[in-house]
Amino acid sequence: MSDVTRILNAIEGGDPKATEELLPLIYEELRLTGESCFIHCLFCVGS
Repeated sequence: MSDVTRILNAIEGGDPKATEELLPLIYEELRLTGESCFIHCLFCVGS
């Protein structure tokens, strides 16, 4: 079971602290996705 699945199950079960664990995982994933898109755009513009 992935961390995200475990945390979502905990949230569904009513664990109020689970959201505190989920937000950093989501933030990191969004940051990496944004970085990847930014690099891709720089490559396309530079070509």
